[in-house]
Amino acid sequence: MQIRTLTSFALLLAATGCAGYDASSGTDGEGTAGEAPPSGATEAPKAAPVTGTPNDSELTEAFGVFVSNAGRDDGAGDRESPFATIGAGIARATQLGKRVYVCAGTFAEQITVADSISIIGGLDCSRPDWKLGMGRSRIQASASPALRADDITSPTRLERLEIIAPDADAPSASSIGLLANRSPGITLVGSRVQSGNGAKGADGVDAVQLMQAGTLNGANGSAETTACSANFCSTVARNVNPGGTSVCAGADGHNGESGGYGGTGGLYDFTVNAVWVSHNGQTSTGAQPRTGGAAAKGIDGASAAAASTLSAEGYSPVNGLAGTDGAPGKGGLGGNGVRPLNPIPRLEEGATITRWYGNSGAGGGAGGCPGLAGTPGGGGGASIAVLVIGAPLTVESSELIAKNGGDGGRGTFGSSPTPGGRPGLDVAAKGGTGGYGGGAGGAAGVSGSGAGGPSYGLAFTETAPTMSATTAKAGLPGNGVEQLTSVDLMGNAKTILASAAGVAEGIMSR
Repeated sequence: MQIRTLTSFALLLAATGCAGYDASSGTDGEGTAGEAPPSGATEAPKAAPVTGTPNDSELTEAFGVFVSNAGRDDGAGDRESPFATIGAGIARATQLGKRVYVCAGTFAEQITVADSISIIGGLDCSRPDWKLGMGRSRIQASASPALRADDITSPTRLERLEIIAPDADAPSASSIGLLANRSPGITLVGSRVQSGNGAKGADGVDAVQLMQAGTLNGANGSAETTACSANFCSTVARNVNPGGTSVCAGADGHNGESGGYGGTGGLYDFTVNAVWVSHNGQTSTGAQPRTGGAAAKGIDGASAAAASTLSAEGYSPVNGLAGTDGAPGKGGLGGNGVRPLNPIPRLEEGATITRWYGNSGAGGGAGGCPGLAGTPGGGGGASIAVLVIGAPLTVESSELIAKNGGDGGRGTFGSSPTPGGRPGLDVAAKGGTGGYGGGAGGAAGVSGSGAGGPSYGLAFTETAPTMSATTAKAGLPGNGVEQLTSVDLMGNAKTILASAAGVAEGIMSR
C-alpha cells in the first residue's frame, strides 16, 4: 500500500464566478440566489459560488434545496418537506440556481454533479432549523462511478461527503469513487472517497474440439479385370479409386483437403485374330496431384504487459492477445495405375472381343482437422478512488482510499488438431502404386493471459489536482497469470507466457 499527501501539487483553481458575491444577502450582483429563470430563458441559472463552508445563516431556502432520509422526492425541497434523494435535490436546485443541503445519513444512489450546483453534506437535521454537523452524508452507490462530474467549469463545492463505490462484479470491470472529466470547477472538501475492488478478468475459453466425421482413408488399389460379358463390352472407365474425405464436425469451414484419387490402369482390346489394339488410356494415368505434409501452425498471441489506459469512460483493462487457428491438414497423393502384366485373353463363348483394364492405383488419405485458437484472458479491473481526466480539480482535507485491483484472466492453449487419413493399399504383386497418407491439421496458436488491474488513490491524465491536507492511499495490485505449459493430443508443446501484475500507487499520472 502507498500513501501520498500533496500540499500544493499543481496550479491553483481560478476562483471564477466569485466576484461580487455577498454571502449574507445571497446575491451575486445580478439577482437573488435561487431566482427562477426569466420567461423564455433557454439555460438554467447558475448557482452562486460557495467560497467556504456555509455558516448557519446560509442554511435557508433562500440559498438551497434540502435533502433528508426522512424526505420524499415529491416534496417541496424545503426544510419542512425535503427531498429523499440527492439526485432529486440536484434536479430541483439546477432549475432554481441553488445549492443542495444534505442531512447526515446514508443515500443509496449514484450521483451526477451539475455545473455550479454545490452539495453540502453532514447537516444536523434533528431540529427545525438545520445546522452544520460533525459528520458526513454517505453516498453508497450501487454502480461505478459512485459520483460523476462532466464539464464542471463553474465553482462547484462538494463538502462533507462520504462517497463509496461498490466492488466491481462484471469480469474486468473497475470500481471508481469519483470520476471528474474536464471539471476544473470542482472543489472537494472534508470528504472521504473510497472505491471498491476491481473485478478479475475473465479466463479465456478454449475453442471447440473438432472431430473427424468423414471417410478419412483412401480406397485400396484395384486389380486388372475384364470388361466384357458375352457380346457386350463396357466403354465406361472403371476402378478409379477415390481418396479419403475430411469432414470436421463441430465448426464449419475447417475441413482438411481430400486425398488424391488413384490413377487408372489403361484399356486394352483383344480381337478374334489375337491382335491387341490400344485405346485411349493405354498408358496408365498419373494420380491426382495432392501431397500430404505438415499444415501451418497458428500464430501465438501475447500475454499482456502492465499498462494504464484512462479516459472519460474510466479504466480500460489490459487483455491478452488472441492466437490464430492452425491450417487444415493436406490430402495425400493417390497411387499410379499400371497396364496389365502379360494379359492372357479369355474368349467367352460367343464373344468376339475381350476388353481388359489394368491395375488402378490406391487413393490417398485426407487431411486432418486443424486446432482452433481459444479466446485470450481478460485484464483485471482497477480500483481508483478519484480519477481526474483532462483538467485539474481541488481537493482539501480529504481522504482518497482505493481497494485492490482485479487479477488477470488466464489465456488458452487452443484445441488439438487431428491426424490425417491412411492411404489405400496396393494390389499385391500387380505392380501398382500405393497412395500416400494425409497430413495432420496444424496446431492452434495460444491466446495470452490478461494483466492484473491497478490500485490508485488518485489518478489523473494531464495537470495534477491542487491538493492540501489530503491523503491518497492505494490497495493491492491485481495479480498477473504465471507462465503455463501444455502438450496437445498430437504432441505439440505449447507455452503461454506470464502476464504482468498491476501496479499500486497513492497518486498516479499518465
